[in-house]
Amino acid sequence: MASHPTIVAPNPTTPKVGVVMTDARDENEVDRLHHLDAVRRFRTALPVGMVIWGLGTAFDFVSYGLVGPFWVVPWALCRVLPWLMLLVAWGVLRRPDISPRALRAIDMTIYTSGSIAVAGMALLGWGIYGPYEAAAVSIMLMRLGTSAEPWQKSIVSYGVIAIVFPLMAATAAVVSPEIRTQFVDLQKLSIFVVYTGFGLLTGGLAAWLSHVFWNLRRELVAAKNVGRYVLKKRIGEGGMAELWTATHRSLKKDVALKIMKPRSAPKATDRQRFEREARATADLSHPHTVRIYDYGLTEEGHYYYAMELLEGRDLGQLVRTEGPQPATRAARLVQQASSALAEAHEAGIIHRDIKPANLFLTRQKDGSDFVKVLDFGVARSLRDAEAELTQIGHLVGTPGYIAPEVIAGEVADSRSDVYSLGLVLYTLISGHSAFRQSDVEARLVAQMNATAVPRSAALDSLDSDLERIFLRSTNTDPAERYPHAGALAEALREWLATAESSTG
Repeated sequence: MASHPTIVAPNPTTPKVGVVMTDARDENEVDRLHHLDAVRRFRTALPVGMVIWGLGTAFDFVSYGLVGPFWVVPWALCRVLPWLMLLVAWGVLRRPDISPRALRAIDMTIYTSGSIAVAGMALLGWGIYGPYEAAAVSIMLMRLGTSAEPWQKSIVSYGVIAIVFPLMAATAAVVSPEIRTQFVDLQKLSIFVVYTGFGLLTGGLAAWLSHVFWNLRRELVAAKNVGRYVLKKRIGEGGMAELWTATHRSLKKDVALKIMKPRSAPKATDRQRFEREARATADLSHPHTVRIYDYGLTEEGHYYYAMELLEGRDLGQLVRTEGPQPATRAARLVQQASSALAEAHEAGIIHRDIKPANLFLTRQKDGSDFVKVLDFGVARSLRDAEAELTQIGHLVGTPGYIAPEVIAGEVADSRSDVYSLGLVLYTLISGHSAFRQSDVEARLVAQMNATAVPRSAALDSLDSDLERIFLRSTNTDPAERYPHAGALAEALREWLATAESSTG
């Protein structure tokens, strides 16, 4: 059998509009944004550090004759090597994908090497009472401006900077008689103790301030502005975008803000698909289609669009928590979704990824069900040849809900959405999907080879009229299905009217 096409389907954690619930990954998201902010600050500070270190180096060589006969070569190494490390770090940090672990390694390498260089110059010039050791305080202050982290990490970082000089002095005393004699000179020893104590106290203070700044910056990141919106909480993430609850700064209106993930060079197809989703959804005005309020690009290069913020759960969550649904409720939910897609089909827009997770259930004021169709990210316009952004050989949709003709390589049309709606009806009534093979390829094969949707006990007890609607919707031959979602919506509406009048 021929190999199957690659499946391009939304991630199981694809953002869902209005899923207002606590997400355990919110803290991770703030940490990620905080990390990106730390990388930007580090990139800005490195050139400043190179200039300051270079000026210090120039001062040393100009004043060489005044301060004494230092060891020129070791002294030069103490000055040049840290500067070269700053230069290398600046080049490495230009990469867009620096991980938190790599950033911390660069941080520790730079500031530890700087403190070693300062301690070395102090010992080379004077010994354990060398005034250059005071420069370690400047290194701590420089780090405080670039790195904000919790005290558990910062106490280690600043502790290393503070402890380098006494460790090097003790090591030097082992090999240098001159340094060893300085430890028995009370005046020089007292200066050494003052420098060491001052360094340790400054390191402790810097660690505390770093923790305070870390908390403050996390709060600022969590309230970061995107365009005219203030981010509040991340509520979802997909392969291409993140979803946040946000507030319009002027209108004070809460929205669901979908933000394209920041990348150094986002693919043109990603940008076009993101814009197409916003444009396709904004062109629709049906009450059962999620509403788009705004679309834009921030000064930082982030594409975003704002949608209505919904409270509730998707139909997949409904089935997982409540199990099979009564036939009338299931038919009503699918009828509402079909009526929304009817408008899309009339506009020449095919959704191509209808499934329970993309149909969101909210409540009206009277407590009645109200479905919203979500995620037109892989929608296709029949009237726009440029809208087809999927590569040849790739299959768009979710296994278990894709129409068999689409799996076979035909172009999706309105009847393909009708088939998917029929399978959603199956899932609602039976409590599980029609094709449940654990292997994706096996599921696709089963869909392609099936002459009809598999039966279930729940379907066997269906009203005969509703069963005919279901069987026509899921017919493996597209020509035998309802021609578009509007026809399916009308059939379900008529059945519901009859079913509800007979029970009323």
